[in-house]
Amino acid sequence: MDKSKALVVVQIQYEKTKTYDFISSLNQLRNFFINTTEWLKQETQVLTTSPHGIAVMKGDIISVVTNIGSPVSFLKRVIQIVTNATYIL
Repeated sequence: MDKSKALVVVQIQYEKTKTYDFISSLNQLRNFFINTTEWLKQETQVLTTSPHGIAVMKGDIISVVTNIGSPVSFLKRVIQIVTNATYIL
């Protein structure tokens, strides 16, 4: 076999941290919506942006991503107003 064309498969093992568990839970939630609803076909709406973050809504899921760490409380009121949500985690 020509070694220059060999495919190398590397399996990476991640440390089981709280962050790993959190991301794993988010992936399970995403997969649930993909497999049980029309979530993939729904349009994504940008709810608000700032120099430090963005909030988007796709179906019934609101995602808030920031570069400031926790908490994102400054965005909660904006999201409640825009979406008429009664509760935001």
